[in-house]
Order: sequence, then C-alpha cells, then structure tokens
Amino acid sequence: MNKLISLTSLSIACLSFFSCNVNPDDDNFIVKTGMAYVIATDNQGQGTITTYEPTSMTVTQNAYYAANKTNIGENPISINFSNKIGYITVGNELNVVNPLDLKSTGKIAGLESPSYSAFLGLDKAMVANYKNNHISVINPADRSVKGKIILPENTFAQNAVQWNDKVYFNTNSAAKSSIIEITSEENKEGVIEDKITRELNIKPNSNGLSIDRMGRLWTMSIGDNDNISAPVIQLIDPVGLKVISELELTNTSPYKPRMAMINGTTEMYYIASGNVFKAQISGTVIESTQFIALENLEPTALAIDPVAQTVYVGYKVDQNTSKVVRFDRNGKINESFETAANINNIGFYTIY
Repeated sequence: MNKLISLTSLSIACLSFFSCNVNPDDDNFIVKTGMAYVIATDNQGQGTITTYEPTSMTVTQNAYYAANKTNIGENPISINFSNKIGYITVGNELNVVNPLDLKSTGKIAGLESPSYSAFLGLDKAMVANYKNNHISVINPADRSVKGKIILPENTFAQNAVQWNDKVYFNTNSAAKSSIIEITSEENKEGVIEDKITRELNIKPNSNGLSIDRMGRLWTMSIGDNDNISAPVIQLIDPVGLKVISELELTNTSPYKPRMAMINGTTEMYYIASGNVFKAQISGTVIESTQFIALENLEPTALAIDPVAQTVYVGYKVDQNTSKVVRFDRNGKINESFETAANINNIGFYTIY
C-alpha cells in the first residue's frame, strides 16, 4: 500500500502520520471535530488566524491572539498538523500549537523563512525555506533542526508529497521550475542521508503539488510574470518521473490560478478566470469542467476540506478585508465569514 504524506497550500490533518482516505458517505462515519484555519495578513503584514467550526458554524476572529494574548507575528505562511500537534510557519521558525485552541506550546527555531512542511513520522519532517536554497530536516519530537538538503543556487522549494519511500518537492528559480525527488538512504557509516536523486523540469512558476489515488503527482504552473507562458496543469508519473498529461489554462483574472486537491483522491480543483473548476484524468487526457461560477468575485484562495469535501474559496471584499465562502460538495453556498485582507493559506484539522 502506498503511503501518502502531503503538504500543499491545503494542509490536511488526520490522527495518523499518513494522509487519510475517508468516505463521508459511510454510515459509520462520525466527524467529532473539523476545524478550518485561515492564515492571513493585514496590509502591514501582521498575521492573524481566523478559525471556523462547520458543525456549529462558529467563527473566531484573531484566534491565535485570543489564546496567547500576543500576535502570531508578521507574514505567517501556513499551518500543518501531525500527531495531534499544529505547526505554524512564521518568521524563521515553526510555532508549535495545540490545534484545538491554538495555544502555543513552544517553537522550532533555526529555520530560514520556512513556508511549507512535510511530516514523515514522529521524529522527522522536511521544511521548505522560500528565501533560501535548502530544505531543512527537523525532528518534531525534540524540536530540533537536524540538517539541510542543499538546492542549486537561487532555487527555492515550495510544496511536498511523499510516495512510498520518496519525497517530492516542487522548486522554482529564475531559470526554471522542477520537481525534485528526495531519497533517504543509509550510508557506509550507518547514518541516514537525505539526498536529491532525480529532477524533472516542468512549466514555470510551479504553485501547488498533490498526489492522487494512483500515486501520480499533480502540479499547477501559473506561468511567467510577462504572461508569455500560460498557466498549465501537469500530471506526472513518479516511477519514470515524467509528464504524462497536461492541460493549458485560460486565466482572465488579475489573480494567479490556484489549485487544491485531497491527496489520495482523483479530482483536482482550481481557480481561474474568477471561477472554480474541477479537473480529472480520463485515460491520458486531463478533462476540466466548471464547478462553481463565482460571478466576478475574483478568488485569491482555494482549499478542500479533506473529510467533508466542502470547498472553501477566499476573495477580497475591499482593501482591508477578505471573505471565505464555504460551498458543499455540489457547489451550493453553505455560509461565509470574513478575515484579514490577504489570505495565505487555509488548513484543516479533523478528529474522526
């Protein structure tokens, strides 16, 4: 059985160390807790976390401040969960929190502009550093940094997924974007070494990485800043590390496209041209259909609840405020709530 560990702009949490395939239609399925966390910043870069509990439809603004009587800090990037613990990337550290109330229990320092983290077990995780050309290897158990995986100069890692015994990151530089494969092997001295074993060049400005039920990698490249290269979805075979299908996108929105996928499923969602689309593979062809028409809301953020499979879409209301709208699995609006101006990430923590 393939083991799946994920970290994309959609943070997924289960009470195990691997991503979970859960069927909400199962009569025995009971959601005990399902919280959404919206990581955002105001126009001065000060971070805030808004939580949303869908069963009671309870919204808590500034939830981190409420729990700790201090602000989270400037420009928090993401929130991820492992072993009933939350990890917020902010500044040069991971802020370790209780997922249920966001009470801080400590920090993992010694990082350099961390962005997204892939947790590989109780005592190992890999953290991308978006302003430095390396991936940090940490031990969450003792909250220490154990080493670095060096990337080429001016190359920065972003998202990560695990497939069997290998970890894949998407990376970007001024020259190219790529998918790198990292393998952990024991050297002659009996020490485990993490090293890059393969690399695949992909379309420019890769943003988002997920893995489907068949073990295939999905990534979205949002094109270059001059709009010479169009946004494109690429489907990658990790065995041969090669692109097996791609779909070029049209985007008329001033905001770049974004993708979201529940790892271990077969459908990928993305926002482009002010709407939400659903993409899936048919044979070797990626097919796309419009899922939600947003009527010119110009969405800036997208996430999928990994259990309820509801769709969260964020968009700017005005210069100081964004709103998150929650849609059910059929694309019908359930409810909405406000948050700070700039949404960076929407994560989920679920106990079942």
